[in-house]
Amino acid sequence: QHMIRRPTSQMPAQYSLPFVLGASLERGPTNFDAFEQANLNHPGILKWADVLQVEHDQDIQSKYPDHFGSEVEVFFAGGGSRKRRLPDRRGTPGNP
Repeated sequence: QHMIRRPTSQMPAQYSLPFVLGASLERGPTNFDAFEQANLNHPGILKWADVLQVEHDQDIQSKYPDHFGSEVEVFFAGGGSRKRRLPDRRGTPGNP
């Protein structure tokens, strides 16, 4: 339920990983008007939401609930990529 690429109201948009990432990349991480009803069909936000892929990582999952880890990898149009893995995301007990 957190992978809704086309949320139809504000609450699902706030819980949708693709929409939240798209809004952050397109409008900035503190521009919360991206979640207003008028912006739910914003082409720039939806463009980013459409390219997001989520994969299960057994290594990260095996460390839960002691750690709330995640990993992000960004692939660039010109080639190459950058990856970052955090054993504990910000706001978790291991990284308050």
